[in-house]
Amino acid sequence: MGYYMPDYTQFKHEKRPLEGKVINVKEETALCAKLRDFGFPVHEGDSYMQGMRKMRRVEKNKKGKDLTVKCDAVVVGSGSGGGVIAGVLAKAGLKILVIEKGEYFARGDFSQIEGPSCMSMLEGPNSITTENAQVLIKAGTSVGGGSTVNWSASLRTPDHVLCEWADEHKLGLFREKRYQQAMDAVCERMQVKVGYKKESFQNKTLREGCEKLGFHVEDVPCNALGEHYCGWCECGCPNGAKQSTAETWLVDAASAGAVILAGCYAEEILLKAGKRKKKSASGVVANVLNGKLYVETNIVVAAGGALNTPLLLRRSGLQNAQIGRNLHLHPTILAWGYRPSKKKGGGEDDDEDRMFEGSLISACSREVGGQKKRDGYGALLQTPSMLPGAFSFLVPWVSSAQYKSMLQRYSRTCVIFTLTRDRTCGVVTEASNGRISVNYSLCDQDKAMSLEALGVALRVLAAAPGVTEIGTMSVHDDKCSPARDDLDAYLARVQARGIRGLDFLIQSAHQMGTCRMGVDPNTSSVDPTCEAWEVEGLFVGDTSVFPTALGVNPMVTVQAIAFCTAHNILNWLKS
Repeated sequence: MGYYMPDYTQFKHEKRPLEGKVINVKEETALCAKLRDFGFPVHEGDSYMQGMRKMRRVEKNKKGKDLTVKCDAVVVGSGSGGGVIAGVLAKAGLKILVIEKGEYFARGDFSQIEGPSCMSMLEGPNSITTENAQVLIKAGTSVGGGSTVNWSASLRTPDHVLCEWADEHKLGLFREKRYQQAMDAVCERMQVKVGYKKESFQNKTLREGCEKLGFHVEDVPCNALGEHYCGWCECGCPNGAKQSTAETWLVDAASAGAVILAGCYAEEILLKAGKRKKKSASGVVANVLNGKLYVETNIVVAAGGALNTPLLLRRSGLQNAQIGRNLHLHPTILAWGYRPSKKKGGGEDDDEDRMFEGSLISACSREVGGQKKRDGYGALLQTPSMLPGAFSFLVPWVSSAQYKSMLQRYSRTCVIFTLTRDRTCGVVTEASNGRISVNYSLCDQDKAMSLEALGVALRVLAAAPGVTEIGTMSVHDDKCSPARDDLDAYLARVQARGIRGLDFLIQSAHQMGTCRMGVDPNTSSVDPTCEAWEVEGLFVGDTSVFPTALGVNPMVTVQAIAFCTAHNILNWLKS
């Protein structure tokens, strides 16, 4: 296959940025003392919270030792939303506790071995499928959340989306100067930049194919230091070059006195009688080693992502009908092109660029972007991280000979994915066994857009210099030789076949909208400040607040909204 593992041993002694500021509650036997050392008032037992606890779910622990800790605000989740809010609030002088159900991995901890990395840092573990098995969902679950395992793309909120959210959804924030300033602030903190001296094999193929056809192609800003020619960053960045929240905002929070509790599962948000609203947040109850942790505070930020946040709100008794609904996934399907080595013999001894090397996303095409041609609902073309485990899983099986041939050509195969801004709305619920249940069936409009984008991706691959064969990852093993076959006839067959059942394994790395913000509690879960309609002092700080699907990689947008939400919380405290 021509695959090799990176030499990660050189990073084994790299400093862990949050060393000493993260407590693993699954192992820590002296949690009470540790929290006191950090300056948090701690009481053994739950007497502070008596009368506030909801007996329906949270029962007094009879076997272990319960603790109650006081803080100014608790943030549940440490990803792109929660990390930003924790950093801003802590730097403003608040005593912050961050609760994260995942583990802490940093720099030298990352092995870059695909299987174990996915098992330890992705929801599921490894992945979640929708109930109809049509979509495979990837979501990060470690300190840093999705920002630890994402592909570095740092695209700003598109102008047409800002207009839609401001005009159609009446959310004035997205026309205000402070939102632009928020995007500036988060991009500066993540050290977002454009351009690399050397572009990866896949991005170069995408760019060259688009340029040959006269299609749109642009540079993608990335949140990484230096050249960052690293193809394994979906397994975590071994030298800290990728500026995840565990390298930036959480470091700011920890430097200002915040503490992160890793391996800590938040069971429920505790509520009491409110003044402005019927209910008010009074804290969170979470699982720790041999007991429960009761966090007493008047400010709770739910930032566990669009899959977990609605479940936490439901477990806490919130009744708003929109919670868990309006799920968008940015469904993606894949096209591939084989670009053999120019050197005689080629094969795995070839020292030319390989598909798993280099920057993950440095180019994209909006050729099918809807902002100019339609109503803002189009698709992006980008290249994925594609390590051999994922590749071997996605390659369609026709015969052992065909499958072996595809794997042998792995290192010189370029993959382009289509990222559709979906209209489809799904629903997230909690199954009886506690697992995340996702109901999502791609609507006809999104199927048509995905197929249109797939056709463009195949044309781009066919036009790229040196590509001798193109195809899709459908079960039909669609493929074509641009030099020998009728490309238009081939594309017509792909379009005619359509997307039916499980013909394509659709993937999603972005989940949005399940607690969307709005101006009406009948159509949204949180108000324009991202405070829950039902509960004062309860704010949501992740991609679940997006009013619609975004249409581009969401990291900058969720961080910008979270930055504004953090300042909304500071204003709320002054009121």
